[in-house]
Amino acid sequence: MILLDTSPDIMNPVTQWALLHGTQMIIVTEQGYLSGKVVEHSLRYLLEQPAAGDTGRQATVVANKVLDDPRAGSIEETERALREHHAGPLIRIPPDLDLRAQVDLGDYTLDQVRRRSTRLPIKQLALEVTERFI
Repeated sequence: MILLDTSPDIMNPVTQWALLHGTQMIIVTEQGYLSGKVVEHSLRYLLEQPAAGDTGRQATVVANKVLDDPRAGSIEETERALREHHAGPLIRIPPDLDLRAQVDLGDYTLDQVRRRSTRLPIKQLALEVTERFI
């Protein structure tokens, strides 16, 4: 599995190698106009790459740090734009300081993430990834 944190530099040689040789793709975005537009702009291209599988079947989109606050931008609008190109899984993960602390430590364990509203989407992401290995 190759995890791509998409950026405007998807033409980077390492990214290009990953797109050609990967067997699964997780595309991470955040809600809001800027991040959503960058991913939306690249999404069609990414889903056409071998790592995404036939018609993007091996791709999962993750909306990270989703806030229920209009100042953060509309997650529904971001998802609508993504759905124009990707019918597969789209998982929302809320902002979570426990999760951030775990990731920053590089020693992630799900039981250290206290909020159920965060643990469930992470479990859903893990399920999507493992089902694609089969």
